[in-house]
Amino acid sequence: MAKAVALLAQRDGTDKVLKAGRYAARLGALRAQRMGLTARRARALEKALSLSRKAVRWGKFLGNAHRAAVIFEQRGSRPALDVTLGVMENLALSVFYFLDQFQFLFKAGIARDARLRRRLEVAGACAELVSYAAAAALAALELQRLKEEEATLRDGLAGLARGKAPPEELAEQRRRLARTRLQRALVSLSLAQTLTDTLLTLNDIRQADSGLGDPYLLAWCGLVSAFLGLLKMWRKL
Repeated sequence: MAKAVALLAQRDGTDKVLKAGRYAARLGALRAQRMGLTARRARALEKALSLSRKAVRWGKFLGNAHRAAVIFEQRGSRPALDVTLGVMENLALSVFYFLDQFQFLFKAGIARDARLRRRLEVAGACAELVSYAAAAALAALELQRLKEEEATLRDGLAGLARGKAPPEELAEQRRRLARTRLQRALVSLSLAQTLTDTLLTLNDIRQADSGLGDPYLLAWCGLVSAFLGLLKMWRKL
């Protein structure tokens, strides 16, 4: 219960819960259509949850812009490639969330220019794709580092065991190994989430309803992405 409260207290946690509900509603609507039933209520729920997500993310672009500035200030103490990718990821996300605020205005019926809406949607999706490419590259680099660290820790643990080290030292080495494995699992979840979100964003640009744009595939991608994000945040609490 305490973790659930802490999760929902975070903006990202609320966003992921709304995302899961939105794509679950979309799956329900698609299922109803396939069975020949009316999907009006499920579609209305999906639309309401989508609008709620955009309201929750209002002003979020400032946080990503700030993170990009912080990463840039740390450029002397971090690998240059990590800094470049980190700044790229957060600046691109900042652009996406800024443009996403206009999508909120369109969905709420305040703005009505369809051509401008489509242009802003494509521009935001392109910025989002740039952020996902940078995030995937960062995750791949981090996974490689963690894999090497885990191998070193395993070798060290085996050496301590052969040398009959004190139980306290063995226990500490096992804890370090467990922390590294947990971190690797979280990075793997982030990478999987990024890949599923990439499919959704590509379709925002393509606007296709077949192949990778299949409605069922996209709905499942959205649902899986939401649960991966929730699982990642849950394990960090």
